[in-house]
Amino acid sequence: MKGLVVSEEVVDIDDDWAHGNLYQELRIIVPGANNLVILEYHDEVIATFLSNEIPEGRKVLATVEVPEELILKAQQFVRAKIELNKIRHIFEYLIEKGKK
Repeated sequence: MKGLVVSEEVVDIDDDWAHGNLYQELRIIVPGANNLVILEYHDEVIATFLSNEIPEGRKVLATVEVPEELILKAQQFVRAKIELNKIRHIFEYLIEKGKK
């Protein structure tokens, strides 16, 4: 499936924005897979979905063929993240219990 290698200016924390501490982050967006986004963040590959089309300010550098295995694993990651967030209350309960 075709993917777009995209460059975007990002910041790690809001305070960096005020000080102009921007850096370029590269990611792959796969429009044919519900705008799947695959990127590296703090030495880990993560994935998410764009809620709509590619926003302005993102520069498309190339079009690449994304292997099906990468797409499937990234989609599994996103689904697992959604499921984990559905039971976030368990995590929050355990954290609160641990503070006592």
